Amino acid sequence: MVLAQTPEKTTNPQHPFAKQLETIYLKYLESARRGDVSATLQVMTSEYAQMAKQITPELLKGMSTDDLDPRQSQFIRIDVSKKKNMARAIYQKLSPERKDWTAILFKNESGAWKIAKIVRQGRTGSETGDGLQELLNDTNSFLQEP
Repeated sequence: MVLAQTPEKTTNPQHPFAKQLETIYLKYLESARRGDVSATLQVMTSEYAQMAKQITPELLKGMSTDDLDPRQSQFIRIDVSKKKNMARAIYQKLSPERKDWTAILFKNESGAWKIAKIVRQGRTGSETGDGLQELLNDTNSFLQEP
């Protein structure tokens, strides 16, 4: 996908940049759930795709069943690096017995936003701690300039 929208930090799920990143993630999710390795690799950064090249369609389908679907989750925010070449989209899914947060890390490669990594953090109802803060702490370094 071409860099169509100006990368901006936002808490608005309807913001054009938030929608652009969500569209990329949905392409990843839909192709992974179909077991389409080639289409999945197309929306990943070259580094992330290199790690995933050996994956089989069956394994990809199985792994993607646990991936968060943003259409069934609450958008929290988009964070953007100072150089505006990296972004982090955060979603949460809450249920009576569990809280799950997902950070989808994006990197701009040659004018196209691609998924660099997906990080999850979850808590059952009996666990203590702030899972969202832990997720942010675990992914903050991604947004730092090299």
